[in-house]
Amino acid sequence: MEPSTTDIAAASAPEPTVLDRDTMISELHEWCRGFISRSAEWRRSSFEDDWRRWQRNSDSIYDPALSKKKEDWQSKAFWPITASHRENTQGQLFKTEVGPRPPMEVKVRPGLGGEQDQAGIIRDLILREREKSRYEIHRNGIIEDKTTYGSGFAEIFFETLIEDRQIVEPIFQPVAPDDPASIQASMSGQLPIIGYSKIVKPQVIYRGVRLHHVSIWDVFPDPQSLRIQGSPIAIRYPITYGEIVAGSKPQADGSPGYALPEAAAKMRDVASEEVTPIDKSVVESDRNIVNVRIMRPNYAKIFQCYKLFARLPKKWVLIDGQEIDDPEELIPAEIRFTDQAVISVQLNENYDGEPPIYKDDYLPVALRFYARGIPEMLKDVQSVTNETINQRLDNGALTLKNFFAVIEKAVVDPKDFNIGNGSAIRFKAQDGISDVDQLFKKVDLGGMDRAAFIESQEWERAAQERTSINRQTLGTQGQVRDSNQTLGGQQLLLQATGEKLAFIGMLSEFDFQYDITRAYWKLIYQNYQPEDVAMAIGPERAATFIPMSPEQVENAYQYYPMGIFTQENKAQRQARLAQWDQQFGMMPWADRLQVARAELQSMDEEPEKFIIPEADAVQIIGKAQEMAQGMVQQLAPDGKNPEGMPAGGMREGQG
Repeated sequence: MEPSTTDIAAASAPEPTVLDRDTMISELHEWCRGFISRSAEWRRSSFEDDWRRWQRNSDSIYDPALSKKKEDWQSKAFWPITASHRENTQGQLFKTEVGPRPPMEVKVRPGLGGEQDQAGIIRDLILREREKSRYEIHRNGIIEDKTTYGSGFAEIFFETLIEDRQIVEPIFQPVAPDDPASIQASMSGQLPIIGYSKIVKPQVIYRGVRLHHVSIWDVFPDPQSLRIQGSPIAIRYPITYGEIVAGSKPQADGSPGYALPEAAAKMRDVASEEVTPIDKSVVESDRNIVNVRIMRPNYAKIFQCYKLFARLPKKWVLIDGQEIDDPEELIPAEIRFTDQAVISVQLNENYDGEPPIYKDDYLPVALRFYARGIPEMLKDVQSVTNETINQRLDNGALTLKNFFAVIEKAVVDPKDFNIGNGSAIRFKAQDGISDVDQLFKKVDLGGMDRAAFIESQEWERAAQERTSINRQTLGTQGQVRDSNQTLGGQQLLLQATGEKLAFIGMLSEFDFQYDITRAYWKLIYQNYQPEDVAMAIGPERAATFIPMSPEQVENAYQYYPMGIFTQENKAQRQARLAQWDQQFGMMPWADRLQVARAELQSMDEEPEKFIIPEADAVQIIGKAQEMAQGMVQQLAPDGKNPEGMPAGGMREGQG
């Protein structure tokens, strides 16, 4: 009997491979360490020196390298141009994004089957998780990083934290079998409480989305990639030996720990050393951390741990002894490791398998992973302004000091030139010289150059043009006197500022904020149970909720940030309203009500919120006229005021 086609295919198929666990972990560890090494070297050689400079400029710290080149008496002042521009921009962007209530909406796409009630539920679930994860606090750190370095980073994930906790439970009075009242109370759940007991039970400490700001110093991207999605990336965080041990043990709910048991064994020997590797290897470039050797118990010894997201071969990820049909097939993975050991290996459970790391750019730069921040935009302005001001201060210091020209051999003691009240300078008589003025002369170095003041103002103006952050926006008034201090000039400056910040804000809304909102919903869709929905929005609304995948939501609904799209800069609004009053206030033929409606609609406001009904307006005007008439009568009981006006308050012909 000849073999069937099925038999032939089965015979030709490769045998499932069972790989050596220790070998796979060793290969994985080597690859992960190599990736961090390449990324760290790329950062050091291309960006970290600049990052230190941007941080110093933001903190108004004079460059130590330049300071060493100066004499002790020379000024090393730092003019805080960068700090004021960066801090103001950070505040403006933060206020614009998180100030509106609600900060985001979910709108129905017409004709695609979406329902307004479902849109409201989706919005409320996302906003609930934003509030739980303290989005605003972490968002402020992200904005600070992106305005300083050019790019800010965030990690987002879902966490269910269960720990043993001592709880208090009531002790009810036992049921008395012969007492009908006691039996009735038992049946209705109304037995009296006679005491309380304390017991230890697993409790859900936290269940929901977590969003963390990740410092730019702790992010290690792929040097060959310009984006996060589709590329390996790692983040760094501290971990103690005690946390590694705890992570290798079964959890409070009975689930296995995330950490590999062999990792805890490897790290035990390292933690027992007098000085742990973290004490030896704190990277100087990372925020200029000063290494202080602290004697800690073993469980408190700190290590640098990396969490790496990448598509890796199955043989490195599926290491629990299962048979693997294709060991080299790439699958999304999440690896945690230190320099000494792999802590954990697991599949990346993110909905789309992408790294849950998101980047928010200030001003993107073509063909560069990191964007440009305010200190980089102002680097030359800041440097030149510092030196201009320091030269001015040095000049002033020299001007206030006494300098003399003398014949050296005629001086009795050089210490005599430490001049004070009643001091005398002694000279030796010289052949042919009888007048002391011929031996001694005070040198006039001239006064401070006003050109230096004008130059510093010009550099300050250049900074304003570069960032569009002006003195009106900063809340200060400078010494520069020009047309910009007129009402019209100020309005133009404020408008330019608003447009620049609107551009930066829109970039964030189109990219970072949109992706983060999508990430919130992906995690809700993956992890929420019916009881989670009921707790978030209430049982009644939860009963009407229809779970939808991220693709279904994005097809029928639209995430709509309520920042730049719906709110103009406050100063811009004021300027526009002032302009409206000026233009239409002198036009009695203009329908000011319709103009007001159009103006409010252009700002995405509902006119009905501001424009009262005609009947109410007539009533209000009538009351105002009665009050005015009463005031006139008080001033002139005879019906005429001192100027001869009628009691109505208007001259003839003025109605």
